[in-house]
Amino acid sequence: SDYCDLVPDGRIGSRTLAALDAFLAVRGASAETVLLRALEALQGERYLRLAEKRPANEAFLYGWLANRIGEVAG
Repeated sequence: SDYCDLVPDGRIGSRTLAALDAFLAVRGASAETVLLRALEALQGERYLRLAEKRPANEAFLYGWLANRIGEVAG
């Protein structure tokens, strides 16, 4: 109710940016950190699904999680 629901279409447009602005305004200073953690959780879940779907990917799972989750680009 604080910001509009979006239908994922793979594009960042004015509605996406408006929803992001509203989210940041409502949730305050920690909102960016929480949003990044949510995105990382989804990324980690994707790596797990890749490893479950294709056993050959299991060899890469540890590295994916160790090197791509929790890293902040500077």
